[in-house]
Amino acid sequence: MDGLVLFLALPLALISNIHANTLPFPSQASNQTLFQEITSTCKLYEFSCKNGTCISASKYCNGHYDCLDKSDETDGCSPCNRTLYGESGKTYELEIKPKHIKLPFLCNINFTALGGDKGGDLIQINFIKFNVGRFMLQSDPSCIDGWMTLEEEGLPHTSGKWCGKASGYSIYYSETYSINLVLNISRLYQQTLGNNFEFYVKYKYLTEKEASLRNEIGIWTGDLIENTYCSRKFYDCDRRKCRIRSPNYPGLYPKNITCKYFIKHNQQVTNGLHAMIALRQPHGFKLHIKEQGAPIEPIRRMLRTWDQCNTMHDYISIKDGKNSEAIELSRICGGDVLQDIVSSGGDMIVEFHTSKYDTPFHPMPLSSLPGFEIEVDVLFVNANSHAYVRNPPGRCEFILSAFESQIGEIESPAHTLPQNSVCTYYFQGRRHETVWISFIKYHSSLDPSGFDSQLECDTQLKIWDGRWSPNKQAVGLRNASLIEQICREEIPRLCSRSLVIKGSRPCSTQESYLSTGPDLTIEYRPGISGNARIFGPGSSFKLRYEFVDNSLGGAPLDRFKELHAPEPAALVQVHTKSCDRVYRSSSSLRGIFRSPSNVFMYGRGGSSNISCIVRFEAAPTENIRLTITRGRFGARPCSSMQDYRTGRWHCNYLTGPKADIRISEVPWIDIGPLERDCLCSDITSAITLAPLASRIVEVKFSAFEMGVDQDFRDFYFEGRYEFTNDGCETDWEERRLRGSRSGDGEAIIQEKSCMPLIQPYLIEPVVSADSFLVLKLNGFWMPTILHSVPPCLSDYKVTVYSPGNPDDSRDLCPAGPEVVAYSDGWDNALQLSSIDTVRSLIIEIRSPKIPNIEPFQYKFSWMEVYPMNNCPFKCPEIQACISADLWCDGIEHCPNGSDESPSECSLYKYPVSLLHVAIAAASVTLLLSLFVGLGACVRRKNNEKKYLQRHLSASGGGRYPQNLPLPPHHHHHHHVGSHSSMPHPAHVVPPIYMETMTKDFC
Repeated sequence: MDGLVLFLALPLALISNIHANTLPFPSQASNQTLFQEITSTCKLYEFSCKNGTCISASKYCNGHYDCLDKSDETDGCSPCNRTLYGESGKTYELEIKPKHIKLPFLCNINFTALGGDKGGDLIQINFIKFNVGRFMLQSDPSCIDGWMTLEEEGLPHTSGKWCGKASGYSIYYSETYSINLVLNISRLYQQTLGNNFEFYVKYKYLTEKEASLRNEIGIWTGDLIENTYCSRKFYDCDRRKCRIRSPNYPGLYPKNITCKYFIKHNQQVTNGLHAMIALRQPHGFKLHIKEQGAPIEPIRRMLRTWDQCNTMHDYISIKDGKNSEAIELSRICGGDVLQDIVSSGGDMIVEFHTSKYDTPFHPMPLSSLPGFEIEVDVLFVNANSHAYVRNPPGRCEFILSAFESQIGEIESPAHTLPQNSVCTYYFQGRRHETVWISFIKYHSSLDPSGFDSQLECDTQLKIWDGRWSPNKQAVGLRNASLIEQICREEIPRLCSRSLVIKGSRPCSTQESYLSTGPDLTIEYRPGISGNARIFGPGSSFKLRYEFVDNSLGGAPLDRFKELHAPEPAALVQVHTKSCDRVYRSSSSLRGIFRSPSNVFMYGRGGSSNISCIVRFEAAPTENIRLTITRGRFGARPCSSMQDYRTGRWHCNYLTGPKADIRISEVPWIDIGPLERDCLCSDITSAITLAPLASRIVEVKFSAFEMGVDQDFRDFYFEGRYEFTNDGCETDWEERRLRGSRSGDGEAIIQEKSCMPLIQPYLIEPVVSADSFLVLKLNGFWMPTILHSVPPCLSDYKVTVYSPGNPDDSRDLCPAGPEVVAYSDGWDNALQLSSIDTVRSLIIEIRSPKIPNIEPFQYKFSWMEVYPMNNCPFKCPEIQACISADLWCDGIEHCPNGSDESPSECSLYKYPVSLLHVAIAAASVTLLLSLFVGLGACVRRKNNEKKYLQRHLSASGGGRYPQNLPLPPHHHHHHHVGSHSSMPHPAHVVPPIYMETMTKDFC
């Protein structure tokens, strides 16, 4: 009986609150106490019949007699204006019928969970039938003639209203332990099939454990902001599983609310990285935002954006920043998979707005949950990259300067951009550079619905040669020209293999873009929703850029111009095919020279070989000093070795392709460079080269068979040059020696007051292009490898070599017996044509570093010889022919003096023919006796026999003595050694460098 009094007393106590449209929320603690006090009769969630039996409180006034005494269905009873409790896990029903309504009708019902495992913690209300008032779907929706409100304990008042007719899966889950449901009906309309009012719900009390979807283990839904209905703060989402949820998820969310979700990541925690907030929902069924208030949803669910979302209805606004004034990245409604929406920094705001009026409708069969759940993640990019916008709000602008990075990769922004954004990339090089870009990845998605209407090019990408500003005016002195315009259904020139295949062939100019000047601009339109691509077109790209250094230093080298032609006005060549340069003392007395840094001259730019000549031209009284400060040659198997006697550097190649720098002098333009030094191994410390005598010096940089991944960082050199004036002038024409008309010559070198350290002399043949030189000079050959050798008592050194083969040179100590040397190709003279070899010889006199250290005079001589092939004037001991003018001229030229032998010279000077003698004798005296005539005939035959034997011997018809071995046959060009005392047959090759015979030839 006490339970009945209490149950009936509650509605009476609530009458005073009817005008407030809400019931007072009972305390969960007091309910528990009250529940314990009445356990002796009926429980708090039960109705006590007059006969003392207990029934469920939800059965009171439900139109059925549940009490045996019918005390639960008294006249004028109402299911309204009371508080309903229940046991957790059990389902209760509540129905309000039109007969209960007396206009104006105001019904308050409170649902309160008693707490604990028995009483539950949350309330679930399932609207089975709902037809309350009318929902007017206009530009400004409203409820007329009736509505329902839901308010929760401890949460701010929302004043949102539900009305109209709805069915389906319409479930409301409370956020707190108590709900006030208010029905307000001002008018009812009679309909053909009955009344236009229906209200039938099933409710249930749930424990926290039973609400498993809402309370997933490890999921964090943020901290509720005080005095707000649903606004929350999120932080440390890189270490937590953060989820943004609509209020009352996974059920109907309240109306007329604005939830703000503040997401923040502390950038200071991630040194060197830039944090960006990412939102996504890969499971489409977890995202459903009502697009309209009508009870009929579209058949095909889809996520809608921007203008497709009516701000008078429900939508989500995502903003890139810390406050509501930040730029809006996206506006979404509807439901489906949500691809990444990413902020540009560590702050993001998500605002959820709901309309004031709506119908509690959710379509069946159930394909999605009401409300939404959105995953929150933190992405990191390099803080120094161009993957995010740094500029003030909305300005997607990037400046890539050659002063910051010469080469690099950029991607389209890794975050979402505002609607209709245009990103501009300015590539700014130095005045001697051009810009080379190649797209290695490009993606463009299309809007299928736009194919019928999209007739014109929807420009997505523009590439400008020059600096182009957003106001479509060129910036700078030169106009910008459009290189390429890409529509959304097109792709730019692509070089994607370099992204997939390591070591692939270089990108060609047909697969990339190259500016003509130092500036290039890219104008990029990513799409209406940026990289999120939640609707309509979107794109992304990745490209490589490089500022190509076209500077070469010095002036262009034109080998066909005179040495001192006027200096060219332009010091920089753009996209030149030649890397040959010249430095003149008239322009600068000292400076730095280096190999080119143009990638197109190397393997990575498409050139497998490179060969560049850097020439230095000094004034007549100047010297050239060179220092190589650093160098690299692609780790080729080669070592640079320094000659211990001369200080010169040589390249010792083991195998494989070559890469080196060679330093040469050019005393005579038409002869070609005389190589001095060769460097082929890495140079980490400065190398000062030995002094150079010529006023023209060339440095040749070469690399062959470069790989596709090798460039100027694998092959390079750098050095310093200086022109010094010592007041000494060398007449190089005086050092160009030519013999007499007969092919022989002699020179005497004497110490001078102004003498270069290296004195090369050029000896050239003058008689015939087929002739070779044989050089006689005093001294002994220095060995190439140190071993026991007589010490050289002179500080001067002599080097002999051919201009066409400087590597095969030999050093001579200018003190000792006489030695000879032949010009290049003599050992194969009968097999080579006159154009195959250089027949000249170079003889170099190297002075000591301290001038005038000793008096010096040196004499050498030479003559021209020919391969012995039935010539009348031959030296058998050297198997050579000499000029007829040298035969019997009073000077011995053949080593054994055969050219001046009495037998040869008497016959050569007084040629006797017995026929001529007979004729003369017959003319003087016809009366000579027959005896005298016969004697003359005998003498003639003897002379002819002697003459024939001599010619046969000269043509190789002779034989070596049987006790002497034949000399070896040499297959290489230059050899050094002592001259053998035995003669050489025609097929035997004499050494090029040899010591003289016992008998001289002059």
